[in-house]
Amino acid sequence: MKLTETLYRRYPWQKYTTNEKHIKFRPEMRMELRSNVAGNKQKFSSGACIQEMFIMMACLKKNEFDQTMCTNETNKFRQCNESYFANRDQKIKNQRSGIVTPGLKDLSAPQVNTLLKDFPKPK
Repeated sequence: MKLTETLYRRYPWQKYTTNEKHIKFRPEMRMELRSNVAGNKQKFSSGACIQEMFIMMACLKKNEFDQTMCTNETNKFRQCNESYFANRDQKIKNQRSGIVTPGLKDLSAPQVNTLLKDFPKPK
């Protein structure tokens, strides 16, 4: 005989307390969503232009780090880097101002707050 069966015989009230139907739910706060979200910083990926950097480093290694032989690869890396930082700065400005661009997967806290202001909860 198992120990739990003997305990249930001795204390029959214990088997009813484990039943989910007998547990009472007492909410501590009102069950409703807030009209704003807390702001937390967005982390940007640091893996921009890695492929171009590897191509440039391979070219420099092949030519014994002579930059005159790898001007094309160096220019491609610089263009990629400049376009990445320009896009990142534009994205940061949009997130801080709360402008919602369609098609984004991740929204920042100010963008979510502007959406919540546009569609308020019913009272």
